[in-house]
Amino acid sequence: MGYVLGIDLGTSRTAAAVFRDQRADLVPLSDHAATMPSMVFVRDDATLLVGEAARRRGQDEPARLAREFKRRFGDETPLVLGDATITPEQLTATLLRHVVDHVSQREGGQPDRVVVAHPANWGTYRRELLRREVNNAGLPTTQLVSEPDAAAVHYASGERMASGEVIAVYDLGGGTFDAAVLRRTDVGFVQVGEPKGVERLGGIDFDEAVFQHVVAAAGLDSARLGDNDLPALMRLRDECVSAKEALSDDLEATVQVMVGTVNTRVRITRGEFESMIRARIRETVQCLKTAIVDSGLKPDDISGVLMVGGSSRIPLAAEMVLTELHRPILLTSNPKAAVALGAARIGAGPTPVTPAATAPAALTAPVTASPVPPAPPAPPAPPAPVPPTPVPAIATPSAAFASSAPVPPSRATSVSMLRDPKRRNSVIGVGAALAIALGIGTAVLTDSATAPAPPDTTPSTQFALYDPVPPPNMAQVPETLVPPDVQTTPITDGIYFGQTINDLTGGLEVLLLPAFLGSQCETAAAAEGQQCDGGIFVGGGPTYTLPLASDAFISLNLGAVDTNVRVDAAEMFKLINGDPLAPNAPTNIQPFGGAVVTVVGGVATRVEQFFTP
Repeated sequence: MGYVLGIDLGTSRTAAAVFRDQRADLVPLSDHAATMPSMVFVRDDATLLVGEAARRRGQDEPARLAREFKRRFGDETPLVLGDATITPEQLTATLLRHVVDHVSQREGGQPDRVVVAHPANWGTYRRELLRREVNNAGLPTTQLVSEPDAAAVHYASGERMASGEVIAVYDLGGGTFDAAVLRRTDVGFVQVGEPKGVERLGGIDFDEAVFQHVVAAAGLDSARLGDNDLPALMRLRDECVSAKEALSDDLEATVQVMVGTVNTRVRITRGEFESMIRARIRETVQCLKTAIVDSGLKPDDISGVLMVGGSSRIPLAAEMVLTELHRPILLTSNPKAAVALGAARIGAGPTPVTPAATAPAALTAPVTASPVPPAPPAPPAPPAPVPPTPVPAIATPSAAFASSAPVPPSRATSVSMLRDPKRRNSVIGVGAALAIALGIGTAVLTDSATAPAPPDTTPSTQFALYDPVPPPNMAQVPETLVPPDVQTTPITDGIYFGQTINDLTGGLEVLLLPAFLGSQCETAAAAEGQQCDGGIFVGGGPTYTLPLASDAFISLNLGAVDTNVRVDAAEMFKLINGDPLAPNAPTNIQPFGGAVVTVVGGVATRVEQFFTP
């Protein structure tokens, strides 16, 4: 009997699950745990150890241990491990090959299909890199899915959900945070709006906070430590991880410190730990709110918030989500394994929804993403059992891992948010007419590995830096976009009309103006003795300025309908100041004019320009 293998390649730990006979089960990847460390160790003979074996050897020789390399996926700078130089993509392929071989040996044959989950906010460039590394690893027929989508499928497999019901996914893992809004359909889930995420925020950052706290409390002086103390520091870090995890169930934990001449115990309370991470948890909650607001829904339209990822077990996370959104918290039996279990189910094809009560009308707003892809073709007959493929050795220099990865161009550092009302660019008016865009494209939730592989040459800057993105879905924008009349009045989270982005002293801000669309256009224009021209009327009220988040999503129009490209805040800053961006950059970007602006927490988190002829 064949089976489907789902893999959750996490920043700190990797999980795998198999789906067979209408049942998904977790596959143990370590002797004493269901998951395994996402680590690779290079031995003296240039061969590799993966997982728990890598972690053990890495305690004594940390310079040869690769860990947390998922955060650097797509980075042009390789890792130096001993005498070998390896890219994060090559390490990823090694880890994937190891998981497939381990499961194949345990199950008596290779899987019919492999489903690999990735962060929801990975763009085209990194998804193509992942697809290529999947091919390089020689995996069976493979499918890519987003992590929130997989988690939602797993949750729905054990809970009754009505067709049309909407949930938000809060996915706080070891190294990244993902937020997505998903609607249940008769055969699966579709995304509502676009997923959001914070790439460098997760459990390993909380581990580091505990580690630094313990080091300071124990009086360790890093200047007095040498290379011989590195193994002891590695063991101390592992102790800090265990203490952090214990604080999810207990109010205090103790860490044994035995480094150099220091031999002591440090007590840490849950309150101390929460004070260390509260600001970062608040960042995840704001990101989740942005995903909900951008989807065109309100928190009340969400039936609940699904908490997945190992770090979502931290009590403070659920507490802050509940306090901020006032929506029920939805839990799975195993938040660390939800993505792997859901990925395995997705690979087996869509499962019809169990009949349930009709979803409330508020949950049936227009969907802003494409439908879930059709079920994959029936898998071929299972192959005969095969021995696991040996993990490739690394030559010195690393010929076995000669990189063919496209090298991403350097990205400018995001600008800080500064406000200086004395310095402003001139306001450029919106055009007389507005071509209302209908629909936002077809961003498929799952990608097939059978798609054409990316070229092995360096991609054009336009592809890497300036990915085309769908224009804003004006059909879902409110008809009245009216900010407060007075600048000092707090602004409510929502969607507004932005006329221009201003250059401040080293930062950016967005100007908001009252705007009226649809049926409100004629009424508002007549009230001021004007005419509704082109389906939009911009009122003459005072402007309202907001800082632009340094990590804001910005899409700019190229001068025609449906031709938007994405830039980041630093690139936007260059555009405004007339600085060249990069070779092959689009030359007809129009950085000013009408835009749909998403506001969360008093900050512009998303700016999408629409076509203004």
